[in-house]
Amino acid sequence: MTRDGATWNPISPALAASGGLSAIRASASNSGRIYAGFSDGQLFRTDTCGVSWTEISGAWSGRYITALAVDPADDAVVYLTLGGFGISHVWRTTDAGSSWKDIGASLPDAPYNDVAMDAGTGRVVVVNDIGGVFETRNFGLEWTPAGDLSTLPNTFVSGVALESGVDLTVSTYGRSMWRLHDNGATTTTSLVSSMNPSVQGKPVTFTAVVSSPTGTPTGKVEFLNGSTVLATPTVTSGSAKY
Repeated sequence: MTRDGATWNPISPALAASGGLSAIRASASNSGRIYAGFSDGQLFRTDTCGVSWTEISGAWSGRYITALAVDPADDAVVYLTLGGFGISHVWRTTDAGSSWKDIGASLPDAPYNDVAMDAGTGRVVVVNDIGGVFETRNFGLEWTPAGDLSTLPNTFVSGVALESGVDLTVSTYGRSMWRLHDNGATTTTSLVSSMNPSVQGKPVTFTAVVSSPTGTPTGKVEFLNGSTVLATPTVTSGSAKY
C-alpha cells in the first residue's frame, strides 16, 4: 500500500496457499475495506486496511478469479468473474462475501475476463475470451448481448468499463479498444402544474418528472414557450422545476 507512490508498505501476509494475486478492488465508501482474489480461487476481505483478513471464498474451488467489481453505493455487493471452462463464471454477493449466488449459469461457457457495474442503473457487464460482451439489468436473471457483437473483432475481449453507466468501452487482445453508445436509454417526461386550473394573477410552478426504466435520469430539462427557452433547470432526483 502507498499514499504517494514514493514508498510502499505490505498490508497482508501470503494469503493464498498456492495462487498469485489476480484481482483486487477497494471500497469507494470505506477506506478500510478491500477484496483480493487469487488464481487458485481463494478470495479474501479486509475491513481494517490490511490489519486482518478473512477468507470469503465461494463454491468455485480452484478456479482462477479474473476480476472483481464492488458496488460504489454499497460495498457489501460484489461481482466476481472466473476463468476456465465447465463452471458458471459470474457470481454475486450482497453480504460482503458471507454467501455467494451463481448468476452466470445462462452465459456461454468460456473464460470471463472482466466485470463492470453502475450503481445508478444496476447495469452489470461482463466480457469473455470468445468475443462476448453481455449485460444484465436485473442482477443476472437475464443476460443479453451488449449491442451487435458481430461488429467486434473476432478476438479475446480483455477489459470493460462503463462511463456514467451509459457508454460502454471494451479492450481487446491485439485489436484495439471499442465503444458502444447506449442510444436505447430512453426517458419519459410528464409535466405537472402546481395549480390546475390556473388562476389569473396567481403564481404557478411547473414540475417536469423524468423517468427511465434503467435508473434515475440526470441532466437538464428545457421549459419552452413556443420556441423560446424559459429555463433549463437541472434534473434532481428525477424532477426539475420552473
